[in-house]
Amino acid sequence: FMGTETHKSENFFDEWLNRNWGSQNAYTDAEKTVFHFDVHPKRLREGVEIFSKFFTEPLILERALEREVTAIESEFERVVNSDEVRMELLLADLAVEGHPYRKFGWGNRQSLTKSQAYKEKNGARKALKRHFKEHYHAKRMSVVVCGAEELEELEEMVLSENAFGDLCREEDEKTKVARGVDDDDDDDD
Repeated sequence: FMGTETHKSENFFDEWLNRNWGSQNAYTDAEKTVFHFDVHPKRLREGVEIFSKFFTEPLILERALEREVTAIESEFERVVNSDEVRMELLLADLAVEGHPYRKFGWGNRQSLTKSQAYKEKNGARKALKRHFKEHYHAKRMSVVVCGAEELEELEEMVLSENAFGDLCREEDEKTKVARGVDDDDDDDD
């Protein structure tokens, strides 16, 4: 996580989690990316609010991109020779021409830096922001929260304006516009 508009420090969430007996991680597989965290139960609401900002107001800092590429390359080098990965790459190679599974499903330095966008000043950042806007929205996301609170309180925690609520409302507005619904229309005329 590279910081948010609210919490600009790249390490804010990790530092906050460390102070509150928590941790976070993420992984991507063929069909989804999963971001998760755990924290002391008394700090869950605050944790959800901080975590949600990575999806509602991410910074995507230019100065952090090279570190991310290096981290991805390190992960790739660690697993590239495993039998499981080799099998996955073989199956991808056998997929029908044009099928999405046939694409190189792993990120590494070469795959991430060969694009023209990466070579242009701020190009990679702009491309990442476009990708984020296109793919990280309410219709393509699920939020799962486990806590000791009652279901209604957990729902309110997630859907509050301090957490994921704005993301859901923004998606509702996009849906209304796509269907031609305008809240300003007055049916009483």
